[in-house]
This record gives sequence, structure tokens and C-alpha cells, in this order.
Amino acid sequence: CLVEDGGNPQFVSGNRVVDGHAEGLLVTAAGLGVFEGGDFSNNACAGVCIRGVSSHPTLRRNAIHSGQTCGVSALDGCGGYLEENEVFANAGAGLETVEGGHPECVRNRFHEGKTVGIHCRSKGKGQFNDNEVFGNKAVGILIDTGACPNMKKNRVYDGPGGGMAVC
Repeated sequence: CLVEDGGNPQFVSGNRVVDGHAEGLLVTAAGLGVFEGGDFSNNACAGVCIRGVSSHPTLRRNAIHSGQTCGVSALDGCGGYLEENEVFANAGAGLETVEGGHPECVRNRFHEGKTVGIHCRSKGKGQFNDNEVFGNKAVGILIDTGACPNMKKNRVYDGPGGGMAVC
């Protein structure tokens, strides 16, 4: 599923995007839209990828899981609003912010991933409020040098690698 060039679907609900050879959902080039109640799973790249300065979709109550890389990738200065999504069992991070990606993530659950729950790296940013991060194989939240997220009221637990690491 691709949204680009200012595309703005107002309400995309209940879709299943599975077993794709790339991203399940790619929002780029000023793409917007509201995506709710979908299932993005088993994709070769990120379940959801948001890319580009003016890209700012809303994702609400989706299942984003079992991907071969990360669940959600926010990069290249994008925004985005993620609320009450279940992001789990991905091979990479549940959510990664890179190169100025700055999503707002509220009341999501990042769990049972094969690496970290949330990874902010290479100038990654974002607002993370009231999320649950648990049961991931590595540290729950990893913030690398140069990243600058805002974390508030998140619950991080049941991970063998610890709660939060700032490198």
C-alpha cells in the first residue's frame, strides 16, 4: 500500500496487508491519511514506513507484527501520529526513528520483538507518551548518540536486556 505526493485517504479501515515483498504501508512524499484497525504483518520490510518531511499519517488501533525487519520505521524528517497500536513479534525494532523522524506515539504496545521495543538513532526524535514496552529480547528502549526523543509515562518491563539504554 503506497500513499505519496500529498495523497490523503481520509479513513482506511480494517485492511490486511500481509506477506508483501516490501513495506506493508509506505507513506512518503507528503503523504497523509488515517489508517485504522488494519493488520500489517509478515512483510519483507517495515510493516509501516513513514518517510519525508511533510509525511504525517495517523495510525490508530492497528496490528503491526511478524515483519522481517522493524514494525514501524519513521525517517527523513517525517511526522506521524500513532495511537493504540499493537506492535509485536518483529525481527527488528518495534519502532525506529532515524534522521529526524519525529512521530508522536501515544498508548501503543511494543512487545515480544526479537530485538528492542523502541530504537531512536541517527538524529531520531519523537514524542513517546504512555506506551507499554515489554517482553522484547533486548533492551526495551534504546537511544543512540545523536537521537533526542521525548519520553513520558512509558512503562517498560519484562525484558532480559533491561528497561532503557542511552548510548
